[in-house]
Formats: sequence, structure tokens, C-alpha cells
Amino acid sequence: MDRFVHLHNHTMYSPLDGMIRPAELVQRAAKLGQRAVAVTDHGLMGALPQFYMEAKKHDVIPILGQEFYITPDAQDKSHRNNFHIVLLALDETGYRLLAELSSIANQPENFYYDARIDHTILKHYRRKLRNHVACLSGCLSSELQRAIAAGDEYRDLMEFYQQIFQDYYYIEIQQHLLREQKSLSGIEDEEDKKFAKLQKRNNRVLWDLAAEYKLPVAITNDCHYLLKSDHMAHDLMLAMQTGAKLEDPKRFRFNGDDYWLMPGDHMARKFTTEHWKRGLAGVNHLVDAVNIDIPEFNSKVFHIPAYGVNSIEVIAETCRSVLRKRKYPQVYWDRFEKEIDIIRKANFADEILVVKDYVEAARTGALN
Repeated sequence: MDRFVHLHNHTMYSPLDGMIRPAELVQRAAKLGQRAVAVTDHGLMGALPQFYMEAKKHDVIPILGQEFYITPDAQDKSHRNNFHIVLLALDETGYRLLAELSSIANQPENFYYDARIDHTILKHYRRKLRNHVACLSGCLSSELQRAIAAGDEYRDLMEFYQQIFQDYYYIEIQQHLLREQKSLSGIEDEEDKKFAKLQKRNNRVLWDLAAEYKLPVAITNDCHYLLKSDHMAHDLMLAMQTGAKLEDPKRFRFNGDDYWLMPGDHMARKFTTEHWKRGLAGVNHLVDAVNIDIPEFNSKVFHIPAYGVNSIEVIAETCRSVLRKRKYPQVYWDRFEKEIDIIRKANFADEILVVKDYVEAARTGALN
């Protein structure tokens, strides 16, 4: 068994950022012999039902999480100074708390380009979160690492989070763009050099901080694609996200090509023996604390009205009646037959009927 577990991963539900399918994430972890795996998409939790059910099928522990955007004041829309922080559910209560926080972050008063929470919201939930939700301090875009990089006072910030999450606050450490790696263009450019220097300096502070405060360390890889061979496709997706040309040297891109779901022995090569031992212990400390069961995820059961036919026929007949009523020409009927066949093969009819119900409820005001 591979004792390492990936705790920071982005699926295709992180739009134009992650490109891992939830089912393939689980299958890859199972193939590597890793006992658990997490999903931590940006700003939402849409991948979790499919991810959870797939994990149960493969006897892999599903760790349900989200990478939240946190800002000093979520209702201040004069800036976009958002930081990243990873929250992971330890149990069902933790999952429901994350869902509640995610909903709050997406409320109009808090949403500004991104779904956001702030310190005040975390303080309000601190007693509820304790022992139910774990917190990873975050990547280079986290509040803690930005403070370290800027030379600001970071200890008070770290203590704020540690007081909320207590035994389940982890110093997150990543190691990308090693010396032997090259950028995607094949050369080491100035941005890569700056990134590597900043990461090295911050990591040194983080290791010392964890030792000083006796905090567990969680080594992560911030996975955005499944295999190393996927990195060029992911780079193309980032260019699409920013509307930039692929060959533009100034466009946004990741530093390095190692944001994939690596085996534990590959991860170990990034760290000294001592650091790897400490990081692996922290990862397993968190995984050992996870005991999660979400009843509504255990089976996909929707209460579809008893029309006397199956779901796909309900959709098909609804569409046919509209086509007949509006007297659409044959080209529309041909298009309909093609699309209904796609829905049938994808086994997606139940979901469409559920969406139909709540859209109709919204239109009629029944949701108020």
C-alpha cells in the first residue's frame, strides 16, 4: 500500500482550472494503492456526490472538501484581494458545515468574481467547526504564505486559524519546479526562477513554524490533472481561461509540469527524508480522523412522478409534444432524436427531470 494520500486536488468542477474527472481521480488513487483521496475544488462542491459514490465502489476513503476564497471582508467589493484556504470534512457534520459555508460564500453579498468568506464568518462558526473540519494552511496564494512572502506578521495569522481548527490545523507544504524540471516552454524563464526562490524561502519558514508550534504538516501536490502526460492539455486550457494565445510568454501558466496525481515514491523525491517523514505523518493523521458517511450520496435515488413510463420517455414525450404543437420542420425532429439518444446513453434522464422540477418551481414562485 502507498501510505501517501493526495489531500489537495482539483477536478473539472474547478472550471478551466482543473481537468480531472471525479471518477478517474478515485480510480487512479485505487490503482496507486492509496487508501484515500480528496476533492478540493475552487469555490464549490459540485463534484462531491459523484466522487463519493465512486470512492465507495473502490473502497477508497472519500475526503470531501473545498478550496475556499477568503478575504478580509467578503462584502467589500472594492478589490479582488482573495486568498486560498483548504477545508476538509472529517465527518458528516463537517460536510454539512462546509456546504453551509460554501452557500454563504456564494451569496450575492459575498460573491465578487469569486465565492468568498472572511474571518468574521469563520469566527462565527468556530465552535461548530472544531473537530469536524480540518484546515490546510494553503498554497502560495494562501493568506499565510502571502504574509510570509510580504514580510508581514504571520504568526498572529497562523494562531488565528490554529485557535479555530485546533488539532486539525495543518501547515500545508508543496514543492514544485524542482531544479531538474524545466518550464513547459523547455527553458527556465525569469518567472520560474522567482517562483522557485519564493517557494524555497516560504517553505523554510513553514517547516520552522510547524516545528516551533508543534503543528502537523500536510504535504500536498495541488493536483490539477491526472497524469504527467496531461500537462500540455492543461496548459492549453489555462490559455483558454485567460483568453490568451498559447505562445504568449506573458500569459498565466503554472510553474512546472508536476501538478499531477503522483505515486507516493515520486512525491518523496521532492523532499528530504526528515521532511517527508514529518509530512507523511501529518497526512495520515488527518486521514485517520476521517469517518464520513453521507446518506443521500449512498445511492442515486430521485422521486420521479409515476407517469407509467421511464424517465427518458417522460422527457422524450414532453419534447415531442412541443415539436408537434409548434409545427417544427423535420430538421428539428432529427436533432431531437440525436440528442435524446445521447441523454439515454449517458443515463442522465433522472437528473434532467429534477432540474425541470426546480426550474418550474422557480418560475412559479414556489421556492419563495
